Amino acid sequence: QALTLYRQTGDLAGQARALANLGGVDFQLDHYRQAVGHVRQALILYRQTGDLAGQVRAAINLGLIDLRQGRYQQAVVHLQQALTISRETSDRAGEARALGRLGEVDLRLGRCQQAAGHFRQALALCHQTGNRVDEAYALAFLGEVDLRLGRCQQAAGHFRQSLTLYRQTGTRSGEAQALSGLGEVFLTTGRPGDARTQFAAALSLACQVG
Repeated sequence: QALTLYRQTGDLAGQARALANLGGVDFQLDHYRQAVGHVRQALILYRQTGDLAGQVRAAINLGLIDLRQGRYQQAVVHLQQALTISRETSDRAGEARALGRLGEVDLRLGRCQQAAGHFRQALALCHQTGNRVDEAYALAFLGEVDLRLGRCQQAAGHFRQSLTLYRQTGTRSGEAQALSGLGEVFLTTGRPGDARTQFAAALSLACQVG
């Protein structure tokens, strides 16, 4: 209804926001094709209206959709676009998110050192902006990198820091991710009982948030 009203009144900025929101809902429901269509339309309108922050958000979301579907090269193209615009406009929050998603691509492709570099850059920006949710996200993925490199003690430290921040911000899906990471650490270091406790807590949270 909102999108229809914005179209009737010729409000391009309103249309862009509505389309971006529809794309976000589609993504949450795993309707990736519809999500891409809505976000691409939003991006076109953001360009028409000169909304650079909107362009950054839309490009990151397109990159995230590609990432979730394993289209890594396409994801990098969108994320690099977002990174370029965010740096040109001093959008530190957008820059941090783009770097974090690029780190995820690197991690999926087994490029652990590159991934760590992206996550550390994102973490530094989050400290500057005070964005605790994105800080928790970067910490959790640094834990993933440490775990892959066999640095279990460092991994546990990153997952615990991430867990604290996710709990402070009420981000339950992130909390589940951090708990699962701790479970992996305990499993790797020969503590199956502790691992089971973490995995059970992570599963409970994941079920609660769907």
